[in-house]
Amino acid sequence: MAHQALYRRYRSRTFEELVGQDHITRTLQSAIGSGKVAHAYLFTGPRGSGKTSAARILAKCLCCENGVTPTPCLECRFCKEIAAGNLPDVTEMDAASESGVDQVRAHIVAQSNYAPMEARYRIFIIDEVHDLSQKGFDALLKTIEEPPPHVVFILATTELHKVPITIRSRCQKYEFRRGTLQQIERRLRFVCEQEGIEFDEDALRAIARMSDGGYRDALTLLEQVHLTVSGKLTRDAVLTQLGLVSEESLDEVLRRIAKGDAQPVLEQVAALIQQGKEPKAIIESLALRLNELTRALYIPAEAGATDQEVALATELGADRILQYQEALVHSVRDVRDVTLPRVWVELALLRLTQPDAPTLPASATPNPTPAPAQKKVDTPAPPAPAKASAPAGAPSGVAAHWQEAMRRLVEKYPKMKQTLQGSAVQSAAEKKIVVGLATRFVYDRLQRSSQLRRIMETVNETVCEVIGEEGWRVEFTPGNNGGGAKPKATRKVESDAVEGEELANAVVDVMGAIPEES
Repeated sequence: MAHQALYRRYRSRTFEELVGQDHITRTLQSAIGSGKVAHAYLFTGPRGSGKTSAARILAKCLCCENGVTPTPCLECRFCKEIAAGNLPDVTEMDAASESGVDQVRAHIVAQSNYAPMEARYRIFIIDEVHDLSQKGFDALLKTIEEPPPHVVFILATTELHKVPITIRSRCQKYEFRRGTLQQIERRLRFVCEQEGIEFDEDALRAIARMSDGGYRDALTLLEQVHLTVSGKLTRDAVLTQLGLVSEESLDEVLRRIAKGDAQPVLEQVAALIQQGKEPKAIIESLALRLNELTRALYIPAEAGATDQEVALATELGADRILQYQEALVHSVRDVRDVTLPRVWVELALLRLTQPDAPTLPASATPNPTPAPAQKKVDTPAPPAPAKASAPAGAPSGVAAHWQEAMRRLVEKYPKMKQTLQGSAVQSAAEKKIVVGLATRFVYDRLQRSSQLRRIMETVNETVCEVIGEEGWRVEFTPGNNGGGAKPKATRKVESDAVEGEELANAVVDVMGAIPEES
C-alpha cells in the first residue's frame, strides 16, 4: 500500500474530530439537526485550519444513507466515497488551477442543472475560491444566487477580501481559527501515541510553535522530523532537522541587544551560522520569539507562556519589544532578497544594540566630561578643513557657532561624527541655520530615521547653548554646496549607493551614515 501522509491519515472525519473549531461545528450541527440547510457556505480562515475537511464532513452529513444527520455514519457507501473523493454528486474544484470562466461553466453551472445521480444533494466544493477570475465569479454569481433546490455550494478561502461582496453576501460565512499552542500540542500528542512515536514534550512544543497555528503544518513537520530521526523525538533533534533556533539562544541575543552588547550578539550569530542555521531562519526566529514575548506580556494564559517567558517580556518592556519587532519585520524582507544575508542579519542586530537617539555610549570606562562652554560664544573654533568652510553668503559667526556645536555633539555622541562630517552652514536668517550635509546619501538616511525628531531636538538644543540664546533651530539640506572637494570616502559611497541600495543599507545606520575608509 502506498504511503499516506500523516495529515491525510488523520484528517477529521466528523465534526467531533474537527479540532479547535467548536464555534463552527456547534452551529452547523444545530442547523443540520433542525433541517435548516443553507444553499451556500463560505469557509474562511488560515491554511491548515480544517476548511476543506469541514466541507467534506458537511457533504457526508447531507448525503449519508442514514438521512441528513449531524453525525454521519462513516460506514455507508456515500460516506466512504466522499472520503475517497469518488462520489459523482460531490464535485471538488481547485480554483487555483481552474480559475477561468470556461471551467466554472463546465464544472459547476452546467452540472448544477441536473438532479443528483445517486445522493440526496449535488454538492460543489470550491477550494481557494478567491483565485477565480472576475469572469469566473460573474459566471458563478447567478447560479449561487438562485440555485436549484438540490444544489449546495461550499466555498473555502484563505483570502476573504478577494472574494467579491456579491458572492459573500449570498453565503453563510464561517471563520475558522488558528489552533492555539495547547490545541496543536494535544493533536501532536494524540498522533504520536497512535503511531507509536516516542517523544519529549519539549519536542512537540517546538513543532507546535513552528506550525504557526496550522494543524496540517504541524503534522507535516512532525512527519518530516520522524522520518529523519531514529528513535525518540527530542527537542534538539527537532531544532536541528527543521533549522530552528533554540529559545535559549534567542533569549540570550535579545538580552544582549537590550544591554547594547554588540560583541556577544555577533558571536552568537556566528555560532548559530556555524551550526548550520540559515541567516533568514535566525531573523525569522527572532521575530517569532518577539511575537511570543508580546503575547506572554499581555495574554500569558492564552499564549501558554512559561514563567521565564513572562519574566523576560517584563524585563524587556512593551516599548522595546515593539521597537525590535518593527525593525525585524523590515529586516526579514531585506534578508530574503540579498546575496549576502549574513551581512544584513548582523547589521540589523547591530543597529538594535545602538541607542535610537543620541545617548552616552555604554562602556566600563566613562567618557571624559565634556569641556564647559566658553563664556565668549563667538570665539571661533580651530580652522576647519576646506570642505567644511562656510559659503560666502553665510555669516562667519554662525559658521563658527556651528563648528563649535559640531564639536560638542561629536564629543558627547561619537556616532554623530560620520553624519555631521563635511557639513557646512549654507545660510542663516531669523534664527534658522541651514546646514548642508556632505551628500544627499547622508541626508536621505537621516530623514528616514525613526528617531529624526529626537535627533533634531538634540542638535537644536546644542546650537542654542553655543549661541547663548533660545529659539535657534537647524535645518539640514542634502549636499554640501559650501565649496571644497568631497572626500574620497564620500565619493566612493555615493557611487556605490547609486549602483545598488543593498550596499548603501549595509554600511549605514541611523546615527552613523558613512564608514571611514581604512
